[in-house]
Amino acid sequence: MIADRMRSTVLFGAAVAVGLAVVAIFVAVAGVLVGATTGADPADAFRPAPIVPADIDEYVLWLDERDELLRPVEPLTRDAVASAWVRADAAARYALEYRDTRPLQTWFTEGALERAEALLSEPTADTGWSWSGHELRAVFYSVDGRIMGVEAISTGWIHTDGAVLPVREARRAVLVLTDGNWRIQRDEVIETAVGNSTVS
Repeated sequence: MIADRMRSTVLFGAAVAVGLAVVAIFVAVAGVLVGATTGADPADAFRPAPIVPADIDEYVLWLDERDELLRPVEPLTRDAVASAWVRADAAARYALEYRDTRPLQTWFTEGALERAEALLSEPTADTGWSWSGHELRAVFYSVDGRIMGVEAISTGWIHTDGAVLPVREARRAVLVLTDGNWRIQRDEVIETAVGNSTVS
């Protein structure tokens, strides 16, 4: 009698365990199905990415370095900084056009990031410019190879009041190497010339 009762108890416990296992499997499968059939918002999934020129090496011209540099800039570092410069420009144009700051965080940091994000809050922020080339000169390069100061001359075109005018901008910037990316940390516009007008 006791043996029968123990056998019944064991069988009941086993049945409960099997039932719980089946329920757990069902819940797991349901979770996978729900996750697989729930996608991202198409507006986000198909939003255009920043357009970056394929010929970055032809888009950026490096001028002779300053004689007082602590160390020469390696060719691979030049390529990486040039790529970061052009990609930062593409991210800024994208942010202005789509009012989306996410790409800025990849190529800007600290003060330069704050400045770039602040431009988006200006209702008159100009999106009609496009650069056709950049001249960069390294004016500082840290011994550890993680900080670079550059002077830049960017030339291109701006669409304003139905006209297309040449634009030339002189800038000073500091880039830092973080997480494998060169990012613009500080960025200062020294002079902008549009057509025959110059603004310092």
